[in-house]
Amino acid sequence: MKASIKFLAGSLVFLSIAFLTASGHVGKIIPFAGTLNEMGFFMLSGAMGILYAIAGFSAESSDTKGSIR
Repeated sequence: MKASIKFLAGSLVFLSIAFLTASGHVGKIIPFAGTLNEMGFFMLSGAMGILYAIAGFSAESSDTKGSIR
């Protein structure tokens, strides 16, 4: 199984943003309107990080036999 570095790098970025949001560091930079907005931002960035990690390890992202190019 080969891993796609582009998707794994994106996953690392999104998961680090989610971690920094949960620890409260992003709240000092971005003024959220409320705690629910901050929680939604955390959940969205965390879900994107998990989905990018899944896409990075999937066979379709690293397999180029069926591509048009």
